[in-house]
Amino acid sequence: MAGIKYRSDEVTDSNKRWINSLLAERRITQKRLSGALGCTESAVSKFKRTGAISAERIMDICRAFDVPPPSWLKLESALCASSIAPTSLFNIFQMNDSGLLSPVDLALLESIAAHLAEVRKENQPTQRGENHE
Repeated sequence: MAGIKYRSDEVTDSNKRWINSLLAERRITQKRLSGALGCTESAVSKFKRTGAISAERIMDICRAFDVPPPSWLKLESALCASSIAPTSLFNIFQMNDSGLLSPVDLALLESIAAHLAEVRKENQPTQRGENHE
């Protein structure tokens, strides 16, 4: 989280708008969000007030409430840049080995992998003979 103090005012303002609108639109209480994140309500209050939220924490919120990240996070990701968009897992490994993937990218990849695993699990036919009691 050391990088947060170096974020621009534009990013922290975007985070404030994002977190406050998410909580208002979804009617999510600070208590519920803090429980989902495993942090204190005062930490959530600070997120709302200052917008100082790490990319990793934002991705935790996105996963917990199935919402997209703020626009700056979508744009910052090297994976979203068309000039270097990976077409295979091999390319992703090459990008990581070359230092082209930021913690934001890695958090996004983790989120995508979790989503794909969930979709695969939901779409798998039940095996014969399984006991679902």
